[in-house]
Amino acid sequence: MSPSRSPSWATLALVLSLTSTSLLQTATARSYEKDTYRKGKTTQITASQPTITTPLVDLCSEDINMKLACHCSPEGHAKAQKASCSIFDGELPRKDANWLAFHTQTSLENLKFTVRKSGNLTYIPSDVLFTLKKLRTLTIEYGIITDIYPYAFGNLTELRTVNLPNNQIKTLHANAFANHPALDEIMLENNDIRRIDREAFVNLPMLIKLNLANNTIGELHDNGFVELTKLEELRLELNMISVLAKEYFKGLENLKVLKLSYNDVNYVGATVFADLWSLQMLFLDGNKIEKLDERAFDGLNNLHYLHLENNRLTTLESGTFTSVSALVVLNLDGNALETLSYSHILPLMDNLVNNSAILSIRDNHLICDCRLSWVYDLNNRTRNEDLRESLNKIECTMGNKNSYNSNPRQNQAPDSSFLESPLDEDGDYFEDAALDNESIEEEKPEVVFLFKVGKDKLYCPEELIGPTDGPNPRASKGILDLPWMPSGGSAIRPSSSRTLVSALACILVSSVGLVVISSVRW
Repeated sequence: MSPSRSPSWATLALVLSLTSTSLLQTATARSYEKDTYRKGKTTQITASQPTITTPLVDLCSEDINMKLACHCSPEGHAKAQKASCSIFDGELPRKDANWLAFHTQTSLENLKFTVRKSGNLTYIPSDVLFTLKKLRTLTIEYGIITDIYPYAFGNLTELRTVNLPNNQIKTLHANAFANHPALDEIMLENNDIRRIDREAFVNLPMLIKLNLANNTIGELHDNGFVELTKLEELRLELNMISVLAKEYFKGLENLKVLKLSYNDVNYVGATVFADLWSLQMLFLDGNKIEKLDERAFDGLNNLHYLHLENNRLTTLESGTFTSVSALVVLNLDGNALETLSYSHILPLMDNLVNNSAILSIRDNHLICDCRLSWVYDLNNRTRNEDLRESLNKIECTMGNKNSYNSNPRQNQAPDSSFLESPLDEDGDYFEDAALDNESIEEEKPEVVFLFKVGKDKLYCPEELIGPTDGPNPRASKGILDLPWMPSGGSAIRPSSSRTLVSALACILVSSVGLVVISSVRW
């Protein structure tokens, strides 16, 4: 062997020795990681990386022989800051030589992997990420990554955003995102997440946004977000959550946006959101909510937007919105509410009159009666044209004086027309069958725009007092007010002793008349 070749052989032997040692350390770390997870421990895993001294294909060269096709920017720069890579040609194993190309671009700050139809990626490439100490944004999409294991992202101290949409993720294990002190955004939407370990989101002191939308999450853990004290936006819409509990939201005192739209919630209990002192936007639309506890929104003094549209609400407690007087948008569209009385809206009235607040109650089952009379007053007083437009679109069902009574003939004036009717063979009076059928047949409800009815035309019988109505809308009229007269005219409202005497006289005359008529018929 010539002397000139001896150093080369020695160098090669040294490289092989170092590489073997590093691979052994990595394998040992992997084995320890699995054992640690099985035992439920949270020890940080780090693995030393092989020292590469042989020439490698530059990651940004766009070599056609690589399974990874990466476009880098700035182009032609020895230290690219951004790389967008597509994965082709089947599975890309953890130890595939193509991954070594990342050693040529260790200054990357933004990295994106897109798995094409012909390719596949079933894991987070932790070994690659470990070498990218400056990485700030990581995106992986369209892989088949069913599990996110502990410390999957290399414990990178500069990492700010992890974006993993459309990867068929099912399980988030304990410490999946741990030890990233600068991480402020995790995007996991459009997966198949079913299980989230109670400690999946720990040691994330700067996390601001967490997106878990459009998964199959059925339940949340008590204190599952308790360490996310800086979190401002939590998205859980389009899941399968059916129960809400106060303990789910412990620790989220800085949360400003909570999206729970299109889940399976059917009841919101008392003080569920009481710990969310900073919450400004709450989305509960598209659920199956049939009832809200009167204290459901207690503690939400800073809430500005409340979306309850497209649920199954039929009634509301009178104090439901007492704790959310700062609302500027209240959307109740698409429910089955029969009324919304002044007592419901009173806490919001100042904003509705003086500010740009919006109230929307379209597509409900509202009844045209005096419980809606406040709508006319609000329309006249508000300065907000958008609110006026919304109020003018309110529809209600025209009732009649019998709509609130199970006996359709109650409160009707006696009809003496039967005195002139012919007798049947048994000597009893009878009426024309067709006329009788018409009187018994219930009048078909007519849906109209509220403002086409007119405030003075709204029915207001005593029977309106109910669980959704708060104060009796007729309470200020006196206990001797009479129910609506059969003619549909106004109720008698005594305002003086003369009126009171007249009212009593009418009752006496009516009673005598009924006695006389009964005697004649007998």
